[in-house]
Amino acid sequence: PLLSVVVINTAGFDHVRRTVHHLKGQTIRDRIELLFVVPDEKAGTRGMAADEVAGFAAVRAVEVGRVESVGGAFAAGVRAASGGVVALGEEHGFWDPGCAAALVAAVADGYAAVCPVLTNANPRTAASWGNLTSSFAPFLAADRRVERDVLAAHQTAYRRDVLLALGDALERGLDYEWNLHAELRRRGERLAVDPAARICHLQVSRHGAAAWAEFHAGRIYAANRAASNRWPAWKRVAFAAATPLLPAVRGRR
Repeated sequence: PLLSVVVINTAGFDHVRRTVHHLKGQTIRDRIELLFVVPDEKAGTRGMAADEVAGFAAVRAVEVGRVESVGGAFAAGVRAASGGVVALGEEHGFWDPGCAAALVAAVADGYAAVCPVLTNANPRTAASWGNLTSSFAPFLAADRRVERDVLAAHQTAYRRDVLLALGDALERGLDYEWNLHAELRRRGERLAVDPAARICHLQVSRHGAAAWAEFHAGRIYAANRAASNRWPAWKRVAFAAATPLLPAVRGRR
């Protein structure tokens, strides 16, 4: 396969059916390996019909037992993958037909990591737009392929060898990828957004749920950033104390 797509699936095939439908519509479907990271194969593929995954280069389940973290599950899929390019897939991300081919082409042009432009799959609520822009504003528009310092978390395709080179740090890096992207840049790698690849992304659409999701995302990012940069205790305390300033900082950005 040219490309391995890793999808975490803990709730049966119904949970990922729409995502798989869009992956099946890819122009290079027969060069794609589809990997489901599952607690166990029976639970992860429950409700799946053979024709729903027909036409891929390969379809495999990667059993990990209990999924303790998103990063750990994605890392298991990366290590099990056969393709030279590995993309992270989500059950709420729906790929346009040319997305896979565009990602593979961009990596072939010398980029270590490439992400698509994102569009809104549920644009009817303000909460949805707020969630999309707060998480992915730099990736909502581009008229040409452009290099970036960071890419969209859990939407990005990577050269598999640069991920494997991270060793034991891979799990932490895939938990919150902006720290991973910083490490790749330190190693001299190039990252890009490519508008030839597009994903329609489904957001949380209720204000309460959106606030709760942002809170937990912030906690994960902060812990990951502090651990990755080996912050001393005083710096962790200082940044925690400055938390009330975050709305102003993010609003300015």
